[in-house]
Amino acid sequence: KCIAKNVGCMLDYMNYTPRTLKEIIENNESDDQSAKTATDTISAITQRKIVQSDIENLIKAKIGGDCIAVISEDSVEIIVNENLLSETVALQIKEIVMNNTEISSEKISIIGIK
Repeated sequence: KCIAKNVGCMLDYMNYTPRTLKEIIENNESDDQSAKTATDTISAITQRKIVQSDIENLIKAKIGGDCIAVISEDSVEIIVNENLLSETVALQIKEIVMNNTEISSEKISIIGIK
């Protein structure tokens, strides 16, 4: 779940400067919990990107066409060429996703594009 709020106009008022995860980890003034949370977040993002790449490569090998996998915490969207889609291909895609994530079939969306 992502909640985005535009507070840019209030940064000076709030005396707040946004920092990257890397800056939080490297900053000697960051408390241990903040540094650990930043490290865990980087690790989770990295792991998700690896799984996303693996899923894309497996689907490409299976269906013979390009695809894009978008993975969130509780769902996956797979975008493929609509000319490659069939009921059998959709089942194969869902099987690949479920074998590589903990996402259930109901939370997997397959989107065909022209």
